Amino acid sequence: MEKDALRRTNSDPGRLAASLAPVPPVDFADATDFRRLYHYSGSTPKVSAPVRATIAQTLATIYDPFISAVLSLDDASFEEMDVAARVEHLLQASYFTDELTPLAPKIETKETTLTHAFLSLLKSFVGTGILFLPQGFQRGGVIFAPILLTAIAIVTVFAMLRLLACRARIGGSYSHIGSVVLGPVGHRLVQTSLVLMQFGFCCSYIIFVAQNLRDVSVYFETPISLTSLILLQTLVYIPLSWIRYMRYFTLSNLVADVFVLYAIVYIMYTNGRMLAANGIAEPLEGFNTSDYSIFLGTAVFVFEGIGLIIPTQAALAPNLQPQFPSLLAKTIAGCVVFFSLFASVNYAAIGNAVQPMILSSLPRTPQTMAVQAGYAFAQTLAYPLFLFPALQIVEDVLGFQRRSSGLKAQKMLCGRSWFSPRSPSRTLVKRIWTFSCRLWAPFAARHWANKALDYGTIGIGLFIFFFVTWTNVVQWYLGSA
Repeated sequence: MEKDALRRTNSDPGRLAASLAPVPPVDFADATDFRRLYHYSGSTPKVSAPVRATIAQTLATIYDPFISAVLSLDDASFEEMDVAARVEHLLQASYFTDELTPLAPKIETKETTLTHAFLSLLKSFVGTGILFLPQGFQRGGVIFAPILLTAIAIVTVFAMLRLLACRARIGGSYSHIGSVVLGPVGHRLVQTSLVLMQFGFCCSYIIFVAQNLRDVSVYFETPISLTSLILLQTLVYIPLSWIRYMRYFTLSNLVADVFVLYAIVYIMYTNGRMLAANGIAEPLEGFNTSDYSIFLGTAVFVFEGIGLIIPTQAALAPNLQPQFPSLLAKTIAGCVVFFSLFASVNYAAIGNAVQPMILSSLPRTPQTMAVQAGYAFAQTLAYPLFLFPALQIVEDVLGFQRRSSGLKAQKMLCGRSWFSPRSPSRTLVKRIWTFSCRLWAPFAARHWANKALDYGTIGIGLFIFFFVTWTNVVQWYLGSA
């Protein structure tokens, strides 16, 4: 047989098998014989449950733009394809192959273990928010602050478990869940929340890095203004935002994790030794009636990892995914204990003189400067990870091409202009999560008891949103006056 006579069949395997099966004779003695012949010869059989589950799992882990961008599951061969082309390429696989049949490109998914998922959760929750907790405890009080932090953690775990339940029932990404539950309006609402949340994180990172680098420059007697440092960061963030695959940051993220761990250990060691030598700096206040609202926003901001919950679970092997909710709850419980210990020790050692960012309260030594510079470097490397989902959503909404580098540069430049570098970072931190406070997953509930719990969660989120926003407006007005 000649090579030209061989033609690859782009058909569903089940349909190909059905077409090759012998067709039994039909005498058309009954009216249903026509339909029976149609089923035997020409109809496409239903896709079996295992095949459907495999396709759904592949789409959920590889082809979703947000998940693939965060977890580096993109394949280079699909870079220029849209979602429809990728699905068509996936389904058009040849059933029979021989030596002359070209092989389809192999697609490998990266399945992680529970240990890797635990480390990803730690990286998601232990970020810049922990550095604002010591002053948050001073603003809220050493008795009120741990109680409020625990309450926020309970609401956070409940909302995240509801989110995972929605994914188990509906599947897909955040915006897909919103689309199924609330239609196109829900799709846009979830996308808007994600964009605001990620932009808020990125803006807080910019201010955080600028403040730390300014402290370092002042220590070495070469002071640089915050505005100049923000502009210098823009020169770094623009090329970083062009990188489309986060796997290129594997080594840099490992280095960043080392810097973050070293900074936390150094802070605990320095202030713990000071507390052991000098005792409590001054009497601690149990409940601060004037500034407790500041800590409310900070406590919500600390749990900043909800944007990576679905991607982290999707990266697990299918047999490990049912264990993820338990791992998530235990991780957050451990974080609450560690956060409370970290904030209490530092507040007791420094007292009311604690700065909004704990690094600024440490002794001015070369070791402290190294810690501040290293932490700033770590957050610089984390910036593109948090910015990319927001940029992808904005590009999809506006209809721009996927690899529009010039558009990214324009958005980066525009993004620098909407906030003032003189705004107190603790006030910005309070605002970030008030725009996306766990509102969308509860809409998927069906039972009345679940609806009651879920709408209670919505009420808590709306209350935090309006209360913290109002206190911010009042403080800004009084500060300007």
